[in-house]
Amino acid sequence: MAVATPSAPVDPEAGARLAREPGSGSRFHACPPAPGCPHCAGAGAAPAARFGWSGLDAVYCISLTSRPDRAAEAARELHRVGLCALARFHRPERHPRSPRRGIWQAHRDVASEALARAHARVLILEDDVLFRAGFSARDARRIGAALARLPAGWLGFYLGHWPLAAHFAGWRILRSASLCTHAYVASRGLLEWLAATPFAKTGIPRSRIGGLGIDSAFAALPGMYAYFPMVAVQRDSPHDHVRLDRPRRLRARLRDRLLARGMRASELAAVALSPLVWAARAARALAARARPARVRAAAR
Repeated sequence: MAVATPSAPVDPEAGARLAREPGSGSRFHACPPAPGCPHCAGAGAAPAARFGWSGLDAVYCISLTSRPDRAAEAARELHRVGLCALARFHRPERHPRSPRRGIWQAHRDVASEALARAHARVLILEDDVLFRAGFSARDARRIGAALARLPAGWLGFYLGHWPLAAHFAGWRILRSASLCTHAYVASRGLLEWLAATPFAKTGIPRSRIGGLGIDSAFAALPGMYAYFPMVAVQRDSPHDHVRLDRPRRLRARLRDRLLARGMRASELAAVALSPLVWAARAARALAARARPARVRAAAR
C-alpha cells in the first residue's frame, strides 16, 4: 500500500531568505526547513532515505536569485516528496543577455559542485518542477529500483521530460531522446560532460528541433533514459527563458502552457510509437555491423 505523503507548510518568506543569504559568497544553500515537515526533521539524509530516496547522493534545485517566489514553490515540492533533507539550492544571477546561456551555466555549476563533493548520482531539478499528485514513498522506491537496473554507461535518467523518441529498455525504463531538464538524475559521466562543456552555438550536437538549449544537447547524447511513467512535469507559470528587454509574447505563454500540460500526452505518444523507434534503432545497428564486411569484400 502506498504511503500517503503529507503536505508540509512552507514559510512564505523561504524563497526571499534564500535569495538574501550571503553564504560566504556561495550560491548554494540548504533547502529551508518547514514547520512540521516529517522529512527534514533530524539531521543528515536519514529521513529522505526512509522515504525511499536512498539511491541518490545529492539533490540540487536551480532557482534564480530574482525569483524568490519560485524558490518557495520549489521548496514546498521538496518537502512534499521527501527530498528536503538531501536538497541544496543553487541561486545564480540571471544572465544579462542570454537566458539559454545562463541556464546552461547553472547546470554546469551544479555539476562542478557535485563533482567537488565526490557525488556520482545526483538529482538535478529546476524550480518549476511539479511532482505528481499523491507522490509517495513507494514511487521513490520504484525510481531507486529502476536506477539500479540501468545499463552500464548510462548518462542521465529523466523523472520528467518531453520525449522526442523513446522505446522500452526495461521495466519502467525508457531509452529516450528528450527535451526539458526540470527533473533528471545525472550519473558521474553526465556530470563530467556538463562540467567540461561550456555553452556554444556551434560544435555541440543538438536535437534538430530543440534549439540551442541544454535540453537540446541532452537529446543528442547517448545513454539517456527516462522513468515510466514520468513523475514530474513543469509548473504552468511564467518561465525565465525570455529576455528581460522583450515583452512576454503570446508564443512564449503558449509554449509554457504546452510544456506544462502536454508532457504526459507526449509520453503516451512516444510509447505508442516505441516499436517503430526500436525497429529503426535495430536496423541502424545491423547496417553499421554489416558495413565493415561490405568494405572488406569490396577491397578484395
